[in-house]
Amino acid sequence: MAFDDPTMAIQGSMILTTKSTVNLIYFVNIVTTLIVAFTALCDWKITRLNRRLKIIFLLII
Repeated sequence: MAFDDPTMAIQGSMILTTKSTVNLIYFVNIVTTLIVAFTALCDWKITRLNRRLKIIFLLII
């Protein structure tokens, strides 16, 4: 990134925002993390279910 002032350091997004915006960013980060964890858990459950169904169908045939 090019800046007008070459000595300017890149600052984090939390420093550049207000208190209420930081609270919103924290909330969005937490909700996103929970959604990702829930999706991973559901994917794992579906994988286990598919493995069981595959074994059952192989026994039937």
